[in-house]
Amino acid sequence: MISDINLLEELDNVSKLHFLDRNDIETLMLEFGRRIVAVLKIERINVWLFTADKDRIVSIGEYDALTNLFSKDSTILKKDIPN
Repeated sequence: MISDINLLEELDNVSKLHFLDRNDIETLMLEFGRRIVAVLKIERINVWLFTADKDRIVSIGEYDALTNLFSKDSTILKKDIPN
């Protein structure tokens, strides 16, 4: 439960950051990623979306705490992992 509370606090804090331009989604996602992995004590976070035809998922944000790198656009095809 403490992790849930801390995570909610961190998300609220990030949403109030004034130095971020809302058009700069990569900077915003990097900041979210940094805070979420720290609060949850994990090494990596990814956010995936289905394409319109649902034949693949595409990463809209990946953050790796070990390398401190943000990336996106990784793709996983449904045909490669049918289940």
